[in-house]
Amino acid sequence: MKYILTTTIILISIVSYGQDNIKKVTKKDNKITEIYYVLKSNDTVRQGKYVKKFDGKVTCTGNFSNNKRSGIWNIYDEQNVIVLSYNFDNDSIISSIDKSNNYNHSPIKLFSESEMFSFFSDNVKYPKGAFENNFSGIVVIAIKIDTLGNPIDYYVFKSVQESIDAEALRVVRLFASNMKWIAGTKDGQKVESTDSIPIRFTLE
Repeated sequence: MKYILTTTIILISIVSYGQDNIKKVTKKDNKITEIYYVLKSNDTVRQGKYVKKFDGKVTCTGNFSNNKRSGIWNIYDEQNVIVLSYNFDNDSIISSIDKSNNYNHSPIKLFSESEMFSFFSDNVKYPKGAFENNFSGIVVIAIKIDTLGNPIDYYVFKSVQESIDAEALRVVRLFASNMKWIAGTKDGQKVESTDSIPIRFTLE
């Protein structure tokens, strides 16, 4: 069995535009590129257009206003089809491929599945004991999302084996801690809710 050690590389290029904003381009692992603007007076405050790409394909577009998402944000699939359009100015779904509505819906991911599963592929390490004892299957990790769209808790919803469960939990926590959701709603109100992510462990 071969283990692969991956390293995250972040490159940032900065270009000044006009009097107020500076354009930044951030690259991670040669796969994820973020293009966005920050205030010239404070480069920690995002202001203006935002584009995220994975392997050269656009996965997310939107705008920031004073470091907060604003206006219409779009999430794209691998075929460049919009799977979600969301208006952050009035917290409303404009369109959704899974027919989510504003009255009742589960948490909505603000990242692409291709980005997520590529991260798992690069970072999951098959536990040695589980591999040697032929344990395999699909672990489902549940993530509790607060009313602001932040992940706040993780637990194993569907188990395979103790060491496999622990590895799935580790990788999902590592990925999700840097991601954002649109909070779930019930009767039109934002509520704490749960999303789930499956990870397949397959013996070769």
